[in-house]
Amino acid sequence: MIGGHRTGDGRNFDGMIDEVAIWNRVLSASEIDAIYNNGTAAACLTEL
Repeated sequence: MIGGHRTGDGRNFDGMIDEVAIWNRVLSASEIDAIYNNGTAAACLTEL
């Protein structure tokens, strides 16, 4: 549930979410930095 509280008690995110991306592995700190500094995750996708 993106933007919702895990307990489902009505404490949901009150705002806007943009460019949601989901990975099938844990990202390294340097990968997260690259995504943040680039402004988008699209340029950071790599084949493993």
